[in-house]
Amino acid sequence: MIRIKLAAIATAGALAIGGLIASAGTASANGQSSSEMAEPTSAGDCLYVLNTSGYRTTPARRDACVYGERGGLFYGVCLVRLQETNVDTYVSRLACNAAND
Repeated sequence: MIRIKLAAIATAGALAIGGLIASAGTASANGQSSSEMAEPTSAGDCLYVLNTSGYRTTPARRDACVYGERGGLFYGVCLVRLQETNVDTYVSRLACNAAND
C-alpha cells in the first residue's frame, strides 16, 4: 500500500515537472511568452473606448483617433479634435492613449 502511494506521488511529481518544462518551452523565438507579447494599438482601440463610454463613432472622431495612432505631437491633435466633438476631457485622454499605448 505504501509503495503504491509512493509510486503515485513520484508519478505526480514527474508530471508536474514535465508540465513546467513544457510550459517553459512555449516561449516564442524572440524569448517572450505569449502573455508578454505586445498587442498593436490602433484607431480602433480609440473608437472602442469612445463607444464603450457612450459616444457614437463619427467621421470626425474616427479622424481624431487616426491622429492619436501617430503619437507624439499628434496626441494633442487627437485630444483637441475629440473635445471639439463634445467628448469629455477624461474620455478623450483615455481614447487617445488607447490609440497609441
